Parts: sequence; structure tokens; C-alpha cells
Amino acid sequence: MRCSDVLLCGSKSWVEAAGYLASVLVFATFCMKTMLPLRIAAILSNVAFMAYAFFEGLYPILILHSVLLPLNVVRTVQMCRVRRIVEQASKGEFTTEPLCPFMKAATWKAGEIIFRQGEYADCIYLLAKGSVRLNEIDLVLGAGDLFGEIGVFSTAHERTQTAQAISDVELLWLTEGELAQVCHANPALAFYFLKLSINRLLANTGRHLPAHTGRMQALESRRRVPLDEC
Repeated sequence: MRCSDVLLCGSKSWVEAAGYLASVLVFATFCMKTMLPLRIAAILSNVAFMAYAFFEGLYPILILHSVLLPLNVVRTVQMCRVRRIVEQASKGEFTTEPLCPFMKAATWKAGEIIFRQGEYADCIYLLAKGSVRLNEIDLVLGAGDLFGEIGVFSTAHERTQTAQAISDVELLWLTEGELAQVCHANPALAFYFLKLSINRLLANTGRHLPAHTGRMQALESRRRVPLDEC
């Protein structure tokens, strides 16, 4: 057998191996439960498919994965950014992992109003840095606290509190529709929000009760969220 034939055979085997590897990586993405490993596997499969399609002359596949590769890279960078933000906050018994792929970051200056009582509620917030006061119940929230959920879950979609930044704050937020997707996939998360909303309503009611009772209910309503890795 000539050397050129050996090289051609070896090249063909390498290209076929790249195709099989790409297929295995795509299959692996369907088995993963967390988003960050899934995105990494998707990036690797994009690279393998591009190599396979290029040497086999499969240009539609090459074009598809050439478009998917930067998209997956951008989404992975966004998730890593959220991960760095949430790692600065406190730890606890509730995981925000299912929320991470949907969350966006925003900042407010000290003294600014995040939302006012009676305004339309279209998203919930997770406090990553700084302090926020719920003025009507005089409750101060710190890093790791969720808020704004009652208005989102209510039929009227109205804010029940006024949230004001005490210091410069960094928040993560997601919309009602995105939250519905996460709760559909993770019923335990929906149960957590139910308990959080009830405790927050009790704190709201507590301002009409004797001072010591109101303080106890306010403390109970403040559930610190552990911000796990995405």
C-alpha cells in the first residue's frame, strides 16, 4: 500500500471519529441536568461537527454549527458572569441553580426606588450585593434575599411594598414568564416561593400587631437564599 493511501485512510478515520464524537456530545447534552455543563458539551459538539463537516464537504452542517458555536459561547459567558455575581452572596438551604440561566443583572444607586407600592409587577429580584428596604414593613434585605414575588404571583400584579436601595445594590432579576418555565420544570421551587410569599404577607400583616409580634414575623419572612453555582 502506498504512503498516500495510508495517509488518506488515516485522515478518513480521523474525520469519522470527529463525527462520532460530535454525535456522542449531542447525546450527552440531553442527559445533563445543569446548564453550564450542557453549554460546554454543546460547544465541544459544535467544534467536532465543524471539523467533520469541513473535511466531508457537508456545508449545510458546517454553516449551522458555525452559527451555533458563537451563540453557545455567548450564553456560556453570560452564565459565568451570573455565577461570579451570585458567588459573592450568602449561602443557605435554597439553590438558585434553576434560575441562573434566566437571570439578568441590574444596578441601582443608594436612595433610588426599585419599585413602588401599587406599580405593575412583572419580575422578581434576587439581591446579590448591597441592602434594600421594604418601606411599608420596615424590613431590610441583604445579599441572597429574594423580593418582589408577591406582586408577580397576585392576580392584580400590583406591588404590595415599596423597595428602596439603602446602598448601591446589584440585583439579579427574571420575568414572570421565565419564572413560570423554571417552576414548571422544578415544582420544589414553586413550593419555596409559596412559603416565601406567605411569610412576607405575614410580615406585612405584622405591622398592625404589637411591636414584638411584628418583629418576630418579619424575621421569619426573611429567608436568606443560598446562591449556588450555576
